[in-house]
Formats: sequence, structure tokens, C-alpha cells
Amino acid sequence: EALESYHESELYEDGWFDPDPPPEPYHYKVIGQPIQDYSYVTLNCYSSQEDLINEIINSPQRQKWLIFVALKKEGKELKKEIEKAFKNNGPDKRKVAFLSSDFRKDAEMQKIIEEIVKKGSFKESVLICTSVLDNGITISDSRVKNIVINESDECEFKQMLGRRIVKAGETINLFICEGKLSYFKRCRKREYNDFIKALLSD
Repeated sequence: EALESYHESELYEDGWFDPDPPPEPYHYKVIGQPIQDYSYVTLNCYSSQEDLINEIINSPQRQKWLIFVALKKEGKELKKEIEKAFKNNGPDKRKVAFLSSDFRKDAEMQKIIEEIVKKGSFKESVLICTSVLDNGITISDSRVKNIVINESDECEFKQMLGRRIVKAGETINLFICEGKLSYFKRCRKREYNDFIKALLSD
């Protein structure tokens, strides 16, 4: 439904096109406005935390999740709820970890950071984190198929999505809450609109 709400006239609002678009992974929809190709992303919406947890529970157990949250409190509470759901799901041995700016004081968090830096991966099935994953810290593990982002700032959003390095032929499931998607659609900032339209177009 989200895709259908964008009309052709909105995507090409100026009516001007670059006759010689640059090579992949970039293309131009409006002259002078390079848009990254997000065709590898499949957009999914969830209505509540319970809805998101159900998505996690019902996903293939080999798949991993990377979930970005704004606050430490939010991350810790979500970790508890997911762990509880795993426990109630019978013999579900999937593990959940949480990363925040406190990692320098926490041995377990430090181990996770070191694992990501050295191997581009993490052992847990679900990793919840704040913006502690700085630029330069990337994840290349092909099992990380699901990313949850609810950041309002365009730059932060792009950086979070970019934490997962995608190889040729790989796809990613991106999850955004319905309320945040509505905000994106209402956003009047030209650059942000172009980014969201590129993300939604396929």
C-alpha cells in the first residue's frame, strides 16, 4: 500500500531527467539529485512493539536482526520482552544482546563490539543498539537479514542502514513502524523526500 501511495508525478516532480545517468549503484531521478539505489531493501511496517516481536519470533531462526533504538531504556526493555517471547516459544535458543554507549564499562558489550570490528558479525540472533555503532563499524554477515530503524533524521537513518554491508544479490528486510512511515510521507524537506521516495520505489 505504501508503494501505491506515490504517484509518478511525485517521483519526477520537476519533469527534468538526466539523459546520461551515472553507473550503478546511483541513478538520477531529477537533474542534479543523485539517489542511491535501494532496490536491495524490502520495506516492512509494523504497528506496535508486540507486532515487531511477533515478526522476530516467526522469522527463520538462522536469520539475525539488527534493531536500532533511540534510548537505552527503550533498548533494555525491548531486550527483556524479546527474551521473554523466545522463552515462551518452546525450545527457542536464540539469544538477544544490547549495545549502548556504556560498552566501555561493560565486558559483554566490549566483546560484541570486538566481534563486529574483527569479523563483521555478532553471535546473537538479535542485536539491539543505540547509535553506538559509529561510521566505520560495519556488519557483513549475510545472516543479518532484518534491520529495524525508526530514526527521524535522514543522515542518521542512512548511516544506520549503511551499517550492514550488502553484497551483490543480497536483500535486506527493513522494518519501520507505521507512525514513522507516516512522518516520512509528510516530510516537506526536499532532500529527505527524495531519499524516502528512493527507498520506497522499486
